[in-house]
Amino acid sequence: MQTGAAERELVRQAMTGDRRSLEALAVVVQARVHAYVCRVTLDAHKADDLAQDTVLAVLQSLGTLREAERFWPWVFRIATNNLRQQHRSGLVRRAVSMSRLHEDRVQLKSRKAEHDSQALSGRELCEETHRAIDQIGDRDRAVLVFRVYSNMPYSRIADVLGCTPMTARTSFFRAKQFLKRKLTAWSAA
Repeated sequence: MQTGAAERELVRQAMTGDRRSLEALAVVVQARVHAYVCRVTLDAHKADDLAQDTVLAVLQSLGTLREAERFWPWVFRIATNNLRQQHRSGLVRRAVSMSRLHEDRVQLKSRKAEHDSQALSGRELCEETHRAIDQIGDRDRAVLVFRVYSNMPYSRIADVLGCTPMTARTSFFRAKQFLKRKLTAWSAA
């Protein structure tokens, strides 16, 4: 995830203590971190808490950031460290299904297309995909989320996760292969 010129300027202003910039930056960070954490934990409620913790940590330690261009890798490193800490303390448990995240949307869609077998099949595929993603290891899942949802290059992923770019590539390949095996087996059943 690249930091654009406008975001770099916002970060620079926030680093000087500008209140409006800090508030605007907090909103942007909250949204992006929540999306990332939600995809990794598969639990919207835990994502709320972890995103809030991350925003607080970012705002408290913004003065330690040296380059505004490195803002997003720095933020996602903080989020990933929060995830690891919560996971180690046992507060983050994997959800059975990611469908809870989109419960309202799925319910609305299911009401509209109850008799439509194509919609039912699509929903089943979505649920099976979420179940498969839930079985992927934490690092591999984080890499998958960064590559698929943020189009982040391997070098940035490696920076965020504290690994080499080759390890990030390997994790992404492993996650894709796992999903392919699971979904192929499901579709054959």
